[in-house]
Amino acid sequence: MTVSAVPPDRIRPPGPPPFRVVQRPRLLDLISRGVREAPLTLVSAGAGSGKTVLTAAWARHHRQTPVAWLSLSDRDDTFIPDVCSALAGAGVLDADDPHLTDVEALSAHLLLLDEPVVLVLDAADRVRRQVVFEQLGRLLDAAGDRLRVLMTTRADPPLPLHRLRLEGTVSEIRSDDLAFTAAEVGALLGVHDIEAPEAVQEVFERTEGWAAGVRLAALALWAGDHKTLPTGFAADYLAAEVFAGLDRDDRDFLLRISLVDELPAELAAALADRPDADSVLRRMAIGNTFVQPVHGHYRIHGLVREFLRAELARTLPGAIDDLRRRAADWYGANGRLVQAVSHAAETGDWERAAGFVVTGLGVGDLLLRTGVGTELARGLSDMPAVDSVDVQLVRAAIAVANDDVTAARQLLADCAVDHPVSGDWSASAAAVTTLLYDKSGSVDQTLLAARAQREELAAHGNAVLNALVLGAEGKAHLRGGDLDVACAVLTDAVRTAATGDCADLRLLCLATLALAEACRGHLSRAQGLADTAERLAAESVAAAERPAATHLAHAWVALERQDLAGAQQSLDRARRLRETHSDHLFSSMFSLLSVRLMRDRGDRIGARGALADPEPPDSWLRRSIDAEAAGVGPNRAGRHDTTGRGTITASQQMQELLDQALAEWLDGNVRDGRSDIAKALSLGRAERLRRPFAHTSGRIRAIIRNDAALRSLAGWLGPDELTTGDPSDGPAPIVEELSERELEVLRLLAALRTTTEIAAELFISVNTVKSHIRNILRKLSVSSRNESVRRAWDLNLI
Repeated sequence: MTVSAVPPDRIRPPGPPPFRVVQRPRLLDLISRGVREAPLTLVSAGAGSGKTVLTAAWARHHRQTPVAWLSLSDRDDTFIPDVCSALAGAGVLDADDPHLTDVEALSAHLLLLDEPVVLVLDAADRVRRQVVFEQLGRLLDAAGDRLRVLMTTRADPPLPLHRLRLEGTVSEIRSDDLAFTAAEVGALLGVHDIEAPEAVQEVFERTEGWAAGVRLAALALWAGDHKTLPTGFAADYLAAEVFAGLDRDDRDFLLRISLVDELPAELAAALADRPDADSVLRRMAIGNTFVQPVHGHYRIHGLVREFLRAELARTLPGAIDDLRRRAADWYGANGRLVQAVSHAAETGDWERAAGFVVTGLGVGDLLLRTGVGTELARGLSDMPAVDSVDVQLVRAAIAVANDDVTAARQLLADCAVDHPVSGDWSASAAAVTTLLYDKSGSVDQTLLAARAQREELAAHGNAVLNALVLGAEGKAHLRGGDLDVACAVLTDAVRTAATGDCADLRLLCLATLALAEACRGHLSRAQGLADTAERLAAESVAAAERPAATHLAHAWVALERQDLAGAQQSLDRARRLRETHSDHLFSSMFSLLSVRLMRDRGDRIGARGALADPEPPDSWLRRSIDAEAAGVGPNRAGRHDTTGRGTITASQQMQELLDQALAEWLDGNVRDGRSDIAKALSLGRAERLRRPFAHTSGRIRAIIRNDAALRSLAGWLGPDELTTGDPSDGPAPIVEELSERELEVLRLLAALRTTTEIAAELFISVNTVKSHIRNILRKLSVSSRNESVRRAWDLNLI
C-alpha cells in the first residue's frame, strides 16, 4: 500500500502571513526546548492565539532535525496514510514503500532512522474520532525517541495528559505563554506606526495579550487617530471564530453569565438556571473558549466578556435586570457586599442596594472608610433621596464619613421609625448616631448616645459596630479630660475590634489609646502602643490614611522627654493627614503640641503667633494652652475654667510641684521646697518626663545642681538618657488577649521545650505549634521566643 495523495498545502507549513508581524524568539525557544525534551509538545490555546503562525515559523527555520508538517482535517479514516505523506514530504521515508500500511510498520521504519523527526500536527481540534488519537499514542510509544510530535489545538485532545505529565513526556505551551507581553504589544503597534504609550497600555490591558486582539487593535488604531481604541473592535472576529462555533445552549449560558467579572460556579448556576454550571465551566476552560479558572472561580476574557454583554443587550435586553437582581441576591447572601450593591445599583433598585448594606453590616465599613467602605460609597454615590429607612440610614452613614454633620443629622431625623425594625438596622443606627455626635465634637451627646446604645449593641453582638461605639465613647472621655476612663474604654474597644477581625478599626482604637496614655503621662505604655499601631499600619495602610493619633502620641511622648527632633518629625507626619484637621480633638492636640515645640525651641514669636489662632473647643486642653501662653507672652491664666473634668496629667502635677517649690524657697521654707523638688524628680523619673524641668525657673535648676541629695535623684535628666527607658518602666499592656492554647504553648516555651516537644505534649502538629508561636509574638509585640517569655513574666502571664 502506498501513501495517500494529500493536497500539498496540508503537508507543508504555511508561508509567512501577509501582514507585518513581530518576531518573538522566546516562543520559538520554548518550542525548541519542548521538542528536545519531550515526545509530545502541545500548543493548546483558543482561537486567534497565534498557534499556527508561531508553529509554522518554527518549522520553516528549524534546521537541527527533519520537520514534517500535516494540517489535520475532519477526515479520520486516512490518518496514518496522511502521516506517511507528510513524512515522505520531509524526506524521511519512501512514498512508494508498499510496507507502510499501519502503525506498527511505520514505527518500525522510524526506529531505523539515524536522527529524530519532528511531526507537526496542526489543528488537532478538527479531528472527531478517538481512534486517531489512539493511533497517535501507539505511534509515539512504538517509535521511541525517533519521533517528536508538535501538536496545535484549540481544545485539549483526548490523550491521557495526566499520565503524560506525571511521566514528564509532554511539554505544554498554553494561552498564558502565547499572550503578548507589554513590550511585544508596543513592538507590534510600532510596526503600524503607533507610538503613543497610553495606546500601548490600553491595548495590553484590554486584550490581555491575546494575539488576534492585539492585531485587531493595531488595525483599529491605525485606521483611526492612533490613540483611541474603539469599543467592539474585535466583535466581528469573536462572533465568527468563537461564538458561532458554540452550540445554542453554550451560547445562551455564556450570555447569561457575562454580567459578572468573577464567576463562582454556584453564581453561574443561579444566573443561567444550570445546576451543571460547574461541569460546563470546566469543559469550557479545557476547551479554550476564553473561560479561565482563577483561584477557585472562573472568569471570561475581558474582550469576550465585552462582546457577550453587547450581544446580550442586543438579543435579550429584557433579561438584564433579572440577571443583575439574581447576581445581587447571590452576592448579598454570600457576604459580597460590594458586588451586591453594584448590581442592585445598576438596576436602580436603591432600596435593595441599601438593604444589602444594612443587613450585611456594611455601615461599619462606610463609617470607617475601609477599602470595602470606599467601594460601597462609590457604588452608592448616585443614590437619590428615597422614602426608605435603609436608604436614609446609609446616606446618613456616608454623610458622617464625609464629615457632613448637618446632612447626617437631618437624615437620621428623617429615618426615625415608630415600628419594629431588624436588629441589624438598630445596631447600624446606633453606630451612626454615636459617630455623628463624635464628629460634631459634643462630649456630652457622644457619651449619652454611646451609653444608650450599649444595650442594643450588646444584644446584637456585632463586634465591629460595638467597637466603633466604644472607640467613640473612649475618645469622648479623652476629649472631656477623663483620661483614666478614656484609657479603660479604649482598651475595651481595641479588644472588641480584635474579636471582630477588623484590622482598620483595631488600628484606629489602638492609636487613640496610645494618645490617651500619653496624655495621662504613661509615656512608656503610650510609646509601646504607638509603635505597635505604626507596625500594624505599615503592613496594610497607605501613609496618607494612617491614624493621626499615632503621630500625635509619638509627638507628645517626644516633647515630654525633650526629643525635639522626634517631635518635629511626628508633627510633620500628622500635619499631612486629613484627620488631623477635620477632627476637633486631634486638631486641638496638634495645635497644643505645635505651640509646645516652638516654645521648647525658644521660638517665642512663633508660639505667640500660633496662640493667636482660634482656641480649641476641648476644655481640658485649655489649661495646657494657657500654661504655654504664660510661658511665651501675655499671661492668659484665668481666662477659662481650668478645673477640667478628670485627672491632671503627670506633667502638670510636676509643674505644680516645681512652682510650689520655688514659692516656698523664696519664702524661706527650704525644707518643704527641697521636698517638692524631690517629689517632682521622683514623679518624672519613671517615665522620663523632662519637659517640666526644661521650663522651670533657673533658680530651681541651680538648687538641684548644688544639692547633693537632689543631684543624685536627677541623674536621669542627663542628655545621654534622652530617649532611653528606665528598667523599672512597666511593659505596654496587651491589647489582644492570648488564647488558652497560646498560654499553654507559652508556658512550655518558658520550660525550654522545643517545638517538636511542645507538639508531642499537646497532641498537635509542629506547624500548628509554629502558628501559635507566631500569634504569641505578634500579640506580645516581640520578635523572639526568649523575648516573649521575658514579656510574659513581666505581665504575670506565666
